[in-house]
Amino acid sequence: MFFELRIIVLLLGPDFGFLEDKNFHGVILDIDPRFLNGMIAKTAILGLVASLLFGFFLDPTFGLGVFAGAAVTVINLRFFMFVVEKLLNPAKNEDKSQSFWSILLGTKMLFMIVTVWFLIGFVGLSALGLMFGFSLFLPSMVWQLIAGP
Repeated sequence: MFFELRIIVLLLGPDFGFLEDKNFHGVILDIDPRFLNGMIAKTAILGLVASLLFGFFLDPTFGLGVFAGAAVTVINLRFFMFVVEKLLNPAKNEDKSQSFWSILLGTKMLFMIVTVWFLIGFVGLSALGLMFGFSLFLPSMVWQLIAGP
């Protein structure tokens, strides 16, 4: 969510008014893609290990919720990296405008909300398990910071 809030500021751009630095390019420009790829891989590893442990020792529904939450987080981060790369490199996107990628980013958020609703309401996964799985990117970020790119 942190990166998405920064990208919203990036998409609004320096002409939005509340930004004093007219050369603002966003925080995401300073993040090495190797760092994000490592963080995504570590989120998948933590999600798999946590889902197996919670599923075996606590409750299978909770374990599946953790697995699904981590999987949705990994897919979300991977898609987010793809769209942000397209937004930040408009010269490579001669066929699509930046507004297309911005709309796609907003549509992704709607798709995530519907996915969570479906997983909780129809599949019957644990909402706490999903939240735990979503939050696994935080320890994976710390792990990646310690491990380095």
